[in-house]
Amino acid sequence: LFYTIQNTPYENEGFIQEKGEEFIALFHHGNERMLLKIYQELLEVLYDHGEFAEAERRIRQARTTISGNLSPEIWGWYYYILAGYYDAVLGGAYDAETAEEAHLVRLLLKSVDRAIRWLTISNAGDAGIFLGECYRLKALVLIRSGIGKKKQVRTILGRVQKLIDKYAQPNSKLVRDYDMTLAWYHTYVEGDYRLTCS
Repeated sequence: LFYTIQNTPYENEGFIQEKGEEFIALFHHGNERMLLKIYQELLEVLYDHGEFAEAERRIRQARTTISGNLSPEIWGWYYYILAGYYDAVLGGAYDAETAEEAHLVRLLLKSVDRAIRWLTISNAGDAGIFLGECYRLKALVLIRSGIGKKKQVRTILGRVQKLIDKYAQPNSKLVRDYDMTLAWYHTYVEGDYRLTCS
């Protein structure tokens, strides 16, 4: 079901929206990990269609559903999903030109920090990859918003590299996204366009 939702063509996403409650009900009790995967894919569909109020409702629903779960991995994932919501609402406007955008950037970073805290204490099998993605997202937002200090961003990128070296496959999504984040870093923070192109 997860892969069906993930690979549904844009023109058929209305079906996913209509059936969302049914999909959630399949995993409502006992498999919070799969439930959060389903929520994440449903939220991506809602973001694509600009339905942010419904997305916010779904995120509250997800939080209620997992409220009794004590797994650090589940809570790390939840806060990553919440950060994704703020990211979608911002639509790439990390360089905050309004007070509302600046507030959203702060909420995004706060959610990523919470995800990092939870995932740091998780011992789930793929927590290292997921933690690397959270650090990468934090670095990207700090770079593109202009609020990150050079040393701070370099330290975070170093953590991502260590997690990649330990857990990631060479052509994984994390590695590709990390390379793009490095390009942003070399462009905006270092101003070294030679390294941007390497």
